[in-house]
Amino acid sequence: QASDVGIYTFTLQDEQGKTTTAVARYSYVYSYQNGQWLIDHHHSSLMPEPVERN
Repeated sequence: QASDVGIYTFTLQDEQGKTTTAVARYSYVYSYQNGQWLIDHHHSSLMPEPVERN
């Protein structure tokens, strides 16, 4: 087995041209079967928003 984890940023643009960026994290788990690497598991989700303290 092998795994890969990381963080990425993507940019979205609405119909008016306004852009928004979002930071997300991902993970993959692979297994080697019959001479090739296959994805066994993938997860991706937005990073949690920071919590403001009062």
